[in-house]
Amino acid sequence: WQLVASDGEGGSAREVVEAGREDVVLRLVASGELEGRVFGEDGTPVAGAQVQVMAADEFKEVTTDGGGRFRIPHLAPGMARVVVEAKGWGAGSEQVKIESGRTAQVEVTLKRGGTVVGRVLGLSAEELERCQVVAGGSRGKPDASGTFRLEGVAAGSQVVRALLLPEFKSRQATVEIPAGGAEVEVVLDFAAGLTLSGTVRRGGRPVAGVTVVAGPPGGMGAVSYTHLTLPTIYSV
Repeated sequence: WQLVASDGEGGSAREVVEAGREDVVLRLVASGELEGRVFGEDGTPVAGAQVQVMAADEFKEVTTDGGGRFRIPHLAPGMARVVVEAKGWGAGSEQVKIESGRTAQVEVTLKRGGTVVGRVLGLSAEELERCQVVAGGSRGKPDASGTFRLEGVAAGSQVVRALLLPEFKSRQATVEIPAGGAEVEVVLDFAAGLTLSGTVRRGGRPVAGVTVVAGPPGGMGAVSYTHLTLPTIYSV
């Protein structure tokens, strides 16, 4: 079991213990805080940027002010990851160490990203409402016609992925994003697919009664399966 204690001033303590222990002592450690600024690559502050901080088991989010500044109090000591997203900019991130009773400082510089425009095909109107499109730190939703627009996509080779929830079906395409805000077009078609066929063998002989599962690496996306009987030839 993991025991966690906290007070009203951000102090915290945690310890993993076995069931039945009666001598557990939790010593509160004072929290730290984080201050920072977000700049564009031209040196101008970025207002309205979303700043996400992941530290230990914590997740906190704030928005930068007009000068690109932000402050997040009551963070557990340890390493934290800072991720910044802003419209029209590629996402940026930094690692920072949070120390007990101290204020850590961080600056994050964002680079201008490109724009991905496209359409999601092969989904019903109801499915389009449950679809998300992500690419290079930017995310959005298609409209009723399936059209979407993602701004601030990080430059370079990026995977544009349309994800249908909660089924976790997906379609994706790899595109090259130029810097400077240029647009790239892409079509993601859920109606398009492919068929995999083959024979399952063990020791050179066909095997019956086997389940074959097909999906992209990492387990995300459309998955099809079939339970095989003789003659052990499958089509997925």
